[in-house]
Amino acid sequence: MADQAGCTNLKRLLPFAKKAFDMYQKHQAKKAGGGGGGGGTRDGAGGLMDMVGGMAGAAGVAPPKWMQTNIGGIGTDEDKALRQKAAASEGALAGAGAAPGLEDEKGAAAYFVVNLDDLLGTKPVQHREVQGQESEAFLGLFGGAVVYMDGGVASDFKSGTPEAYEPRLLRVKGANADTVRVSQVPLAAASLNAGDVFLLDGGVSLVLYCGSASNPMEQRRGGELLGALKDERKAEGERVDGEEDLAACAPFWAAVNGGTPAPVAAAVADAVEVEAAEGPTKLFKLSDESGSVVIGQTAEGSPLPAPTPADVWVVTRGAEMFVAVGDGASTAERVYVVNRVSVIAEAVGLPADCRVTFFSREADRGLWNSFFG
Repeated sequence: MADQAGCTNLKRLLPFAKKAFDMYQKHQAKKAGGGGGGGGTRDGAGGLMDMVGGMAGAAGVAPPKWMQTNIGGIGTDEDKALRQKAAASEGALAGAGAAPGLEDEKGAAAYFVVNLDDLLGTKPVQHREVQGQESEAFLGLFGGAVVYMDGGVASDFKSGTPEAYEPRLLRVKGANADTVRVSQVPLAAASLNAGDVFLLDGGVSLVLYCGSASNPMEQRRGGELLGALKDERKAEGERVDGEEDLAACAPFWAAVNGGTPAPVAAAVADAVEVEAAEGPTKLFKLSDESGSVVIGQTAEGSPLPAPTPADVWVVTRGAEMFVAVGDGASTAERVYVVNRVSVIAEAVGLPADCRVTFFSREADRGLWNSFFG
């Protein structure tokens, strides 16, 4: 009896399903004629889901369970309007997007990034940068002067003045101009070695030590940092070259080792960053049409064949990944992209911490379109 009832309900649902499909086709035709410009299909208007749910109920068939959960309305026009309104109420985002530039401090970025995207109508192209593997474009936003600190710099979270700074030791290390990084290390003699450059930051007193085996790029970057801090704080600063001069630098050892000079370890070889082989450009499709999310390669080469509007598409080029959400991507597909970036990267053969660029449906897709013929 259960099977017979199920068949009866299915037959009753078919006319409604056909009607929904006809409406969907008309909606797509209207968009193609210039009336839409980039709205949704499976998740476009909230009214469409209401209609599908209503038709299912009229036919005696329960609507999909996800439609009855708190994610049932994700991506609808109503959902987008509500999220944009909520983002606009965030005072820290006032004026955001009015001109090119950087928004939000690192500690707040994770919280604000979604709100900022909503505030700007989900139009921004988003880039994921990983510490130690930043792109040249990202470093360029800061003039190449990115410094990794343990914390305590003046900010909205913790204010301070140069005089109140706790002394800290910064290491400048890298095999070439593209890989030189500045990071904080423990304020101890054991942190030193003759192959790198170190800056003792005492707030208003600065000492730059260039190890005897440090390379020109490290010395140059250290010198730039010393000069920038002197100008910013009106501080006193000096440079010492080699271990012999360092041993005679009383201000350095007063902060590092209680006033007693200590031996400096031998140079530690710089890790040479190996560029990932460029290889062919590859196209992958992320789809849940089988009932669960599946990621599979569909093409490779240049140019790639243009993807269809449905689903989520991934392009890999060397060690970079580019992700675009299709106009017809389902709710499950969009949620998967947001929450499973590392899984997607590994599925397409890249490291979990690879560089990623996201293109929402409303984003400028000039770069994305360049992959296709």
